Amino acid sequence: MKCDRLIENYMSLDAGERPGLFMRIHLFRCPNCRAEARRLDAVYRAVAEQGPLFVDRDMREIIMRSVKASGTVFGKKVSLLNWLSAEAIIVASLVLVQFSEPRIWLGERMGECFEFAISVSLGVIVTLFSALLVGAHMKELAGLRERFIARFLK
Repeated sequence: MKCDRLIENYMSLDAGERPGLFMRIHLFRCPNCRAEARRLDAVYRAVAEQGPLFVDRDMREIIMRSVKASGTVFGKKVSLLNWLSAEAIIVASLVLVQFSEPRIWLGERMGECFEFAISVSLGVIVTLFSALLVGAHMKELAGLRERFIARFLK
């Protein structure tokens, strides 16, 4: 892990949250980052000791307007390629599980009920993941639909 990435990740930790294993290893080995982490901890403690800051007027509207105007996109965005890769792995495992020795052994012991149960459960998993994929990428799919309509249906 590089130093600038460590400091960025360290600053994004929630109050009281411990750094992960790789961050702790880096902090143990890098005196500069360890010193910076100590400075950050001191700043966080000083801010926490001051207590809440009271302002005479309600700042919520001003803050929310500036957040909306900033254009910042919040939340983690997973690329479409990662979604499609995961979907491909799920579908491939759905096909390959039919040829696995444990599934064949269980199918012989339990009969048709097992075949039905595993088919339904794997189908539900693929359906749920596909629904999440579509739900997470509605804007991209709407743009794709409009391009398709403009190109082929007009």
